[in-house]
Amino acid sequence: MLATATPGVEGTTSSAQQDANVRIGVALDRLVRNAFDDLVRDLTQRLAATRPILLDHVAEQMEMAAR
Repeated sequence: MLATATPGVEGTTSSAQQDANVRIGVALDRLVRNAFDDLVRDLTQRLAATRPILLDHVAEQMEMAAR
């Protein structure tokens, strides 16, 4: 949990808490970016794997339509 105030001092944040919050923010940013990169990589690989199947299907449909 992010620290937002120094105990007993209303509305202030200590330098140590600010540093901790920055480190947490950087770690969360890195986590989200890595997860997004993994998702894009996975979807790209799946699309590459299905592309030949889709192209074959389109070719078959075009042949059938030409008959």
